[in-house]
Amino acid sequence: MQTRFLDSLEEEYEHLKEKVYRDTHDDDSSSGQENMRLKRLQLALPKLRSRRQLLLEIAELNIMVKDALGDAGIISMAQDDIRKNEEKIEQLDEQILHILTVEESSDVTDLLLEVSAGVGGQEAMLFASELFNMYQKYAAFRGWAFNPLTIDNSDLGGIRSAEAEVSGPGTFRSLTFEGGIHRVQRTPKTEKAGRIHTSTASVVILPKPSDVEVVLRKKDLRIETCRSTGKGGQNVNKLESAVRVVHIPTNTAVECQEERDQVQNRARAMNRLAAILYQRQLDQQTENQSSTRKLQAKQSARSDKIRTYNFAQDRITDHRINQNFHSVEDVLKGGEHLDIIIKQILVMHQRESFDDIVQSSVLKITAKRSDKTKR
Repeated sequence: MQTRFLDSLEEEYEHLKEKVYRDTHDDDSSSGQENMRLKRLQLALPKLRSRRQLLLEIAELNIMVKDALGDAGIISMAQDDIRKNEEKIEQLDEQILHILTVEESSDVTDLLLEVSAGVGGQEAMLFASELFNMYQKYAAFRGWAFNPLTIDNSDLGGIRSAEAEVSGPGTFRSLTFEGGIHRVQRTPKTEKAGRIHTSTASVVILPKPSDVEVVLRKKDLRIETCRSTGKGGQNVNKLESAVRVVHIPTNTAVECQEERDQVQNRARAMNRLAAILYQRQLDQQTENQSSTRKLQAKQSARSDKIRTYNFAQDRITDHRINQNFHSVEDVLKGGEHLDIIIKQILVMHQRESFDDIVQSSVLKITAKRSDKTKR
């Protein structure tokens, strides 16, 4: 890992810690993303410091080797310790990598799985059924709950489409990259000439709609009071008991004058505002899921695929990592063979995410230093 990047993580941690502390004492709220980032940096920090200590020890051991004056015993011992420290650093790097690249989606414990037949008629429907069963068995292998919601069966034992709810720790993170077009190449049982057919099925993975946190920051609100209007007895038009709350970022205004007490009206107005913003977030979540579904299931065409199951050659090719796996039947059983493929894809995604993080951080550091130079 780049030293500049690791140093920037400690700087970021100190900055975020100070900001969250300041927001707390100012009766304000830090964003959910800032709090999540701070928690991750808190987890990574001890490992970063251990890594730095190991590097210092390696530097000292290298000096010992130079000063050994050819003493084979001392050199051998020092080199052995260097090797052990380098192995520890590799382990720490993997742990830091995992902490920094785990997405918020990894906290999602419920998802919706949709499998639909694509190109290939009845053979595609049979393949869709096999995929659906594969994920059901994989859920059992991982100890997850698998609850089929709808299944549209075909005439020959396949499925046109099926949907299930999958629940358990790490479900979305593990299965999210299963979304896309799966292609099968094999000779159908109904094929008399022995020709190999190509069929497809689409898989869609969606996080199940969950509670959406609504944070009402003090600085984002403008609270106004006025006299109540309409029926209500002696207090009407005499006391400023009506309350109007404006959410400045979204320009959403809510008024309440049902209660005679200003405090009660304010509480009711805040609850209404939270409910409105909550519904908007739910609508956005639904819209995002719709976009995800379209992206993952777009054009169930033979050319647009993430994985190919070739029965004749007993080979599975995952086109995203350009890697081949064998034992198609074992993979379709949904056990450890499928788990190996899924973990390989997660490792690839993790490293790509980490590269993006490092590149972004280095650019920020360079920009900061450039600004300081200009000043």
